[in-house]
Amino acid sequence: MWRVQPADLNPECDVRRSDYVTTMEIALKRPLALFGTLAMTAGLLAGTTMAPFAGASSHREAPLISNDPAADTTDMYVFRSPDAPDTVTAIMNVSPFGKPEQGPNFYLFDPSVRYSMHITQDGGNTEDLRLDFQFRTDIRGMAADLNSGPITSLDDPDFLTRQFYSVDLVAGGQTTRLGENLPVPPPNIGPKSTPNYEALASAAVVNIPSVPGGKVFAGPRDDPFFIDIGAVFDGLSIRRPPGNAGGGIDNLAGFNVLSIAVQLPISAVVRPVCDLGNPADMNCVVGMWITTSRPATRVLRGEEAPNNTGDFVQVSRLSAALVNETVVPTAMKDAFNASQPANDARFLPLVQDPLPAQAISKAFGIQVPPAPRADIVTIFLTGIPGLNQPPDVQPAEIAHLNLAVPVTAQPNRLGVLGNDTQGYPNGRRLADDVTDITVRAAAGGTPFTPDFNKAPNNQLGDGVDQNDRPFLATFPYAATPHQGFDHGHHGGGTASAAPAAPAQPAPAAKPSAPAAPAQPAPAAKPAAAAKPAAAAQPAAQPRTGNSGLGATSVVYTVQDGDTLSGISSSVYGTPDYATEIAASNADVLGEAAEVSSGMVLTLPAIDDGTSGD
Repeated sequence: MWRVQPADLNPECDVRRSDYVTTMEIALKRPLALFGTLAMTAGLLAGTTMAPFAGASSHREAPLISNDPAADTTDMYVFRSPDAPDTVTAIMNVSPFGKPEQGPNFYLFDPSVRYSMHITQDGGNTEDLRLDFQFRTDIRGMAADLNSGPITSLDDPDFLTRQFYSVDLVAGGQTTRLGENLPVPPPNIGPKSTPNYEALASAAVVNIPSVPGGKVFAGPRDDPFFIDIGAVFDGLSIRRPPGNAGGGIDNLAGFNVLSIAVQLPISAVVRPVCDLGNPADMNCVVGMWITTSRPATRVLRGEEAPNNTGDFVQVSRLSAALVNETVVPTAMKDAFNASQPANDARFLPLVQDPLPAQAISKAFGIQVPPAPRADIVTIFLTGIPGLNQPPDVQPAEIAHLNLAVPVTAQPNRLGVLGNDTQGYPNGRRLADDVTDITVRAAAGGTPFTPDFNKAPNNQLGDGVDQNDRPFLATFPYAATPHQGFDHGHHGGGTASAAPAAPAQPAPAAKPSAPAAPAQPAPAAKPAAAAKPAAAAQPAAQPRTGNSGLGATSVVYTVQDGDTLSGISSSVYGTPDYATEIAASNADVLGEAAEVSSGMVLTLPAIDDGTSGD
């Protein structure tokens, strides 16, 4: 059980303002879709439960939940905090494809939904503890919009539609309230309504007095998942085969989600027998999944508010990525969302002979490992022996994370596949490229299926290698949500321009916002209009050989086999700028000035006279 027991909680905690009480920890969304040692016994396989290996997140993955976005879980992340390695951070996202400009009724958490994080600490397939989050909405005044003026604080009188939430710990048959009346920041509306959005979001990061070192946040964030959905679901298309050289379109660029994030001391999460100084100690492995639930009965009452009664019924479930989207047949998708990990055995045949692997073989004319796929079963249902498989594991579609594995100094987007054992599928960090990892694992392009670990199986991907916005260096880590006033969609995912937060500074126009003349202040808007052109979308184009970046620098993620001269040729159209790239990234490359897969470089703006052609 969680070491912080209900009896340990301080009953006199003040849960107003900066020390709001809150949750516990977790969330990893499409977990372990990688290779795993094939040391699965026949008995384990027979009792196994399902665990997909998908590569996309859980956006609109099943018929029923696609009509219920507020309850639709999209992603789960869990990782050791890079800036506070004695803590673990968990993120649960819901409400897919949130358009930033959707006023006057912006996306909100649903007060009738129970948002839950589940944890198992003993390798079992049932929860040892659960964190429940429930929200309420307060509407002040009679204005038609979310706000009547600039919102400069979370209790600003101009902030008219506000949300608050509570957090309960369910453990050992007992429910304990950890926090209530915790504030949710407003959506990032625009320079006049939310002139300093980062300050509002920061104010919504609150402490958990009953758990020293614990923090929680709930509110809008940029969708951290990146994938070329348009290509993936068009017959597994790859815009630039085999998918390891960029060229993909991040179809989630410019969209927001609603996030619940928690940061807790690792010592409060693992079992007492865990030796955090020993990464080989499998007693430090925890299992996680997330769910949303609604009351069983909803009665519509005309002009009166609907009446929700009855026990909570689970409507969405998430752990590994793309499980429901690609592994579970359409006729069973709703049933999977309502199912429990302990009952996953019926999905075993779908994991042993996964549909995505069959589709890859058909689409690209390549051979993949034959069924039954013990490698996929190990990765998705039990965890990888010696890395994240807990003792006495009971197979189930549950994410496994070894909290004794230290933070990686130089993270690799390919996680374990890139020799970075702190990454996916050992938990999941925001920057882990689960799509590429999953597709390669499905094709057998991993060391655990050596006969298939060759090109193109081990080079497959979607050409989108990073998020459209840089992640924060501190909790809650997910990037600032896109602004309703100024944003764009569809970005390239390999050489993407630095996020166009310039529109955010436009808040300088905010002071004069109350006066109508301040409207012209969106003189910042022309600059914003240029944003889509100079940002993610065109940034992906240099990979095709376009010359020059003009006055726009871009961020580039190093691919397998890249060299400085090769990057220069690919982005600038000539190898002559390798020296400039090295000079601009000296702190990253070091004295050897050598690149390695997963490195993130800033490519300098070089006007060769053709960038505007």
